[in-house]
Amino acid sequence: MENEEDLRQRITSSLTEALNGTPDHLEIQIEGSCTDGEAKVTMLVVSSSFNSLKRLDRHKLVNAAMKGYLDDGGEIHALTLKLQTPEQYNK
Repeated sequence: MENEEDLRQRITSSLTEALNGTPDHLEIQIEGSCTDGEAKVTMLVVSSSFNSLKRLDRHKLVNAAMKGYLDDGGEIHALTLKLQTPEQYNK
């Protein structure tokens, strides 16, 4: 049975791979059950990998990394994203 911390670690690993490196800042909030596909996840991801990407392209990149968690049988029911460059985050 997976707990929130296990899911958080797997998400971090998926994002690190998608962004070609560890995010500059990452906050993951999980509400609900991780075991029955009812988790609601809110993430703040700050990465210099976003510097050259438009907002939509950032979302496409992160959504692709999260696809397995959102598909039928996945742990996540709802995903809310806030994706920023380090400059945007530090304002």
